[in-house]
Amino acid sequence: MMKKTSNNMLILGVEGALRHVMEEYKLFFRSSERFKRFESYILGPSYTEAKIDVGILSALCKLPAPNFDQVVRTLLIEMVNGGSTTYDDISKFGNLDALWRMIQKSYGYGFAEQSLEKLAILLLCTHLSHSINSPMPKEWQTYAHCFRRSDEPTI
Repeated sequence: MMKKTSNNMLILGVEGALRHVMEEYKLFFRSSERFKRFESYILGPSYTEAKIDVGILSALCKLPAPNFDQVVRTLLIEMVNGGSTTYDDISKFGNLDALWRMIQKSYGYGFAEQSLEKLAILLLCTHLSHSINSPMPKEWQTYAHCFRRSDEPTI
């Protein structure tokens, strides 16, 4: 499998320092369809761990371009419609820890439980807290107070 990872890194132009990241995604890269979608994003020549993570997540969401906000949107829409196929694919072929690290960094999600439902509530309450001119109900403040979007782009 090491040879396959090296070959993928060579094709994509990923530097050796990121081998550990590529190794994490060896199941993802076993599919030529997923590999081609990832390759089509042209994330190089300066790959970073974050770029690879966002590229993998975007490919698993079948997005036309890598975009972390669209990854989250895709997951939330699927959840609202009663599905979890994409989330399950991320669990199997991607990296849920990377997903939730980026959610925490991008949206200020600080809850111990990794829950798309809680994320949706956090986003809604945060939006409401910025939109209404009266105090938020006390029960909602837990969700709205911890929002701080990172100024650093995810890709």
